[in-house]
Amino acid sequence: MFQYGRTKGFIHRLIASQLQQDETLVVDPESVVVTTGCQEAMVLALRVLRRDARDVVLAALPAYVGFLGAARLVDMPVRGASATSWASPRTSGPGSGPWSTGISTPR
Repeated sequence: MFQYGRTKGFIHRLIASQLQQDETLVVDPESVVVTTGCQEAMVLALRVLRRDARDVVLAALPAYVGFLGAARLVDMPVRGASATSWASPRTSGPGSGPWSTGISTPR
């Protein structure tokens, strides 16, 4: 999407048609994005969602290493939480709440 344009083909129309039949969702075939794998899809989604340097992505810990790499490619910090942080979240102070254990993508 960012480097290459849409390829010629009919898969987008087939996907839109299937979504309408199975899920009763009306989708413009031009809005369907097909990727070659989940890594490419994650990078595209993060690039679209990242608006400025204040944006972060939240992820459960431990996080999928491919997702951490995708976030790093788009320069989006990952903030995460372990299962134990949900059991007893901090309720006040800086960095409080269930997502407060935070990790940063390696540089």
